[in-house]
Amino acid sequence: MPNTALPNKPLYGATDILAPNVSWWNNRADYLAAQGTEAPPFVGGQPVKRWLVSGLDTADPNATYTFNYLGLDASGNPAVLSMTMPASTAVTLNMPGAYSYPSYASWLSGRAPTSGTIVYTYFGQTLVNPMDLSSLFLPAEAQALAAEMSAQLGLTCTPVALTGPDGNATAKYNYDPNDARRYYDISVTLTAGAQAVQGSSPQSFAMGGATGLFAIRSSTGVGAPGAWSWTTIVDPTDAAGQRQIPNYAAGPRWTASVQPDGSTESREFPVPVRPLVSPPEQLVALLGNVVAVERTDLMPQTPAGGGLTSAQAGILSDIQTKVTALWKTLPPSAQ
Repeated sequence: MPNTALPNKPLYGATDILAPNVSWWNNRADYLAAQGTEAPPFVGGQPVKRWLVSGLDTADPNATYTFNYLGLDASGNPAVLSMTMPASTAVTLNMPGAYSYPSYASWLSGRAPTSGTIVYTYFGQTLVNPMDLSSLFLPAEAQALAAEMSAQLGLTCTPVALTGPDGNATAKYNYDPNDARRYYDISVTLTAGAQAVQGSSPQSFAMGGATGLFAIRSSTGVGAPGAWSWTTIVDPTDAAGQRQIPNYAAGPRWTASVQPDGSTESREFPVPVRPLVSPPEQLVALLGNVVAVERTDLMPQTPAGGGLTSAQAGILSDIQTKVTALWKTLPPSAQ
């Protein structure tokens, strides 16, 4: 008997003989239960991928890896085939299903407190108020939002850390020296055409607060997909009043997009498997072109008089039930 630990059953599939360092999950719920975190959002236009390989060197962008998998050869016979892919693909999951983006309310409830304060003068009195946690962001968070807006709006958007509230010269932000978060405006540098309409450039929009850019972007979930744009108004220079131009004064507008979930994706990367141990392992093709592994040493022997024993009949019945259940999970195009 070989050193490789073989599954203790007469018939099994690819997920029972995973290649070294390969982890596989059937669905997003299984991944969540095993990892304690949700699988990344599904990337539309890419094949489904339910497995990951650990221990690969991803530093070299040109590195590729070859894996074996179970399938049918050109003649339709069960075989161990091979596939080659970049390391970046091997270590990336693309699990079908909808990703649950955290709500803005849950994001806000998880914000860490700060000792920073807002100090301002009111009718000769000095008042001290706590900082609004919904308005505090790390530099990297502000830079990421500004970069996204720049790319989608086609304008230069820059994060600006504030020393005090906009329009209130008597107020000052006393930041916690041990807290890197700051209040931010996103400054938008308008084009020459935009200046002619708006009359000033650049314009600043608050990032934080219930009506700030981050809250607007998070209307359907923090990090959910979508796109920035502007509302439009009639161009005042158009005598016919038909030409629409961006309404920069109204501020950026966020439109959520439909999240791809892989429900229509028929392509899937097969699961990498270890080399077979022969004997006793051998490949067999089941109903629906499903390739499985058979342990010949655990298969009941046919009695001398011919026909099936009750044990063999039970095994075949179990195989038929499982194959039928597996067949029903395939998309119609694959049946």
